[in-house]
Amino acid sequence: ENVLEGVMAEFALTLFASFLPTLIVMIIDNFFVLKANAWMQHRLQVWYFWFQIIFILLVTAVGNSILLAFETLVQSPLQVFGLLADCMPSASHFYLNFMM
Repeated sequence: ENVLEGVMAEFALTLFASFLPTLIVMIIDNFFVLKANAWMQHRLQVWYFWFQIIFILLVTAVGNSILLAFETLVQSPLQVFGLLADCMPSASHFYLNFMM
């Protein structure tokens, strides 16, 4: 059961991350007026980069205690590095499987 949950979580994240650029392009195409397609590709790269940093790296590292982590960071913003240092070793197997 735990193996299935781990595999399904990684599969769902990979599937969502693979369709996200298409969704971002559709949003940019419908809501922004750009002079060239190259500008759309640039915006896509910037937005997708920040999505991966925030939602894949940080949220996955913080894990299932996101509200507790948010409360801790609101009270003391400089604890972000300590929080990530404590959570990253336990989330490293997820990242290794996500990359493969």
